[in-house]
Amino acid sequence: GVSRDDGRRRIVLSANTQGRALSDVVADMRAAIAATTLPEGYFITIGGQFQAQEDASRLIGLLSLGSVALIFLILYSRYRSGVLAAIIMANIPLALVGAVV
Repeated sequence: GVSRDDGRRRIVLSANTQGRALSDVVADMRAAIAATTLPEGYFITIGGQFQAQEDASRLIGLLSLGSVALIFLILYSRYRSGVLAAIIMANIPLALVGAVV
């Protein structure tokens, strides 16, 4: 049905993606949307579970970058050398691999 959102008409289409990966379905939808020309004033947005997943992934990425920056700052404040802090940061992935294997 047609509803209104912020004074604009809105049509919501929903689908069940059971049996397929959500990212594959969204990729197919984006390909179909790219091939479609919309009249002026119309637009398409993808929301729901995929939008929440994208937002969560973006937040995790930003928090990871912030954590790495804070760890670097702590190492720099401890050793007073950017080079030593960078060497330690570069060796963390190697230490993790060595601990697992």
